[in-house]
Parts: sequence; structure tokens; C-alpha cells
Amino acid sequence: MAEIINPVDTADGIAKECIDLMRKKNHDYAGPQDFFKNLTYCEKLGICSTQQGMLVRMSDKMSRLSTLIGSGEAAQVKDESIDDTLRDMVNYSLLMLTYRKHLRMGEPAKP
Repeated sequence: MAEIINPVDTADGIAKECIDLMRKKNHDYAGPQDFFKNLTYCEKLGICSTQQGMLVRMSDKMSRLSTLIGSGEAAQVKDESIDDTLRDMVNYSLLMLTYRKHLRMGEPAKP
């Protein structure tokens, strides 16, 4: 008989993978001094608010998902599969929640 897989355990493992990916990407995109450095550029440039910029990034990921799922074809960019894109969306959601919490608390974002 096949082992029953608990979806909560599976989600826990995926969440841990997402957090690990966030740490690695934060190192490359923002560095240790300003956790949201790359995400606040749009506001510093006067384009839109940081949160609106995050929504733009999330909508880019939704567009990518729609294209990949709708076409049924494999992604041509090797490290940007459907699952990779979903992990990015999870992380953008977590980043938005974290950013909003830091705004409410009036704290600078620490790495």
C-alpha cells in the first residue's frame, strides 16, 4: 500500500525551500545592509510605491504562469519552471507581508 503523504508536511517542506531561496536571493539582490533595497528602488526613482512595485513583480509572475500553463510547453529558461515561478510568488507575498509589518512597527528592515 502506498504511503499517505500529509499535505501540511509537504507545504512545510516547500515553505522551508522558499525561505532558503529568499535568503540566497536577498544576498544577491539587496545585501546585508538593507533587506528591501532592490524592492524600494521604484519608490526612490519616483515610479511608484514600494508596495505597488512588489505588485508589479507579482503580476509579472502571474503572467509567466498563465503563459506556461496555458501553452503546456516547458519553460525555455531552464531555472524558471512553473514551480520556480510559484516559489517566487510565495516569496514576494512573504516579502510584502514583512515589509508591511515593518512599516506598521516603524522599524527599519534588518536582514
